Amino acid sequence: MKWTTPPTAPTPGRRSLRCSRRGTSYLGSARKGRGGHPLTQKQIKSNRKESRVRSRVEHVFAVMTGQAGRVFLRYIGAERTKAAVVMMNLTYNLVRYEQIVRLDLMPLRA
Repeated sequence: MKWTTPPTAPTPGRRSLRCSRRGTSYLGSARKGRGGHPLTQKQIKSNRKESRVRSRVEHVFAVMTGQAGRVFLRYIGAERTKAAVVMMNLTYNLVRYEQIVRLDLMPLRA
């Protein structure tokens, strides 16, 4: 996989890479301070918001890779592959729900 810079220049302080093979964007950790120019409070808040979303998405894939042992599915037919993905997602949601209830992260409403 070869990473190249996009044809249009990104905004100052924002890192943006484009994967030339698949054409997808990767923002990384959005903004960073440079020597003598620390981040503003608005930039810090924006980084925190983007990192929160990214960590939630990456957590699901980490669980699928580690506990389920699967990311690449090799089934014959799109329907079987789709069913396997649905079952993995359902399993993850059930395990996560149990964890939320057990750790009292979000109390159940009566």
